[in-house]
Amino acid sequence: MVETLVPVVVALAAAVCIPGPNVVAVVVASVRDRRAGLWTALGVASGDMIWATAAMAGIGVLLAQSRPVFMALKWLGAAYLLVQAVRLWRERGEAPDAEADAPTGRRPFLRGVLIDLANPKAALFFTSLYVSLLPAHLDPGMALAVMAATAAVDYGWYLSLALALSRTPAQRAYRRASRAISRVAAGLMGALGLRLALSG
Repeated sequence: MVETLVPVVVALAAAVCIPGPNVVAVVVASVRDRRAGLWTALGVASGDMIWATAAMAGIGVLLAQSRPVFMALKWLGAAYLLVQAVRLWRERGEAPDAEADAPTGRRPFLRGVLIDLANPKAALFFTSLYVSLLPAHLDPGMALAVMAATAAVDYGWYLSLALALSRTPAQRAYRRASRAISRVAAGLMGALGLRLALSG
């Protein structure tokens, strides 16, 4: 079992560390407010787990074979990322989630989930990861072990990122350059949305 899980964990760990919409969302939320950052991290990791579960169930293969459905999801996802880019651009560096969502963290959590689900290519990624690195026939115990390992990598990485960037020095740096950071984050989010829209 260990020999099967290690390649999956290594490949997934390398993939989640690559800057993308998830990382941008967690970084921006965390330097503003620790609670919002942690909830955003939980959201994007949960979104990843939805795609991973879909891939394990074979939905990723269906998306790859159904071009119209995949394109519709891709355009909807790109539109959502562009909307988030505009929202970041228009903000003045305040931390609206810190006060409005302090009791539950519902808004940053849902935003994190939606940002992750905005990229249907994640389903194809998990599908290709599992197909290329796992045996053709998985017993239920092995499938659960793979999902547990996937969850450990995803939640571990994003929560660690949120904790690291919500420390006082990072938040002080953010307060000194909040508008510039929001604008840079907006540009990155917009670029990622356009990349998704224009990709094949």
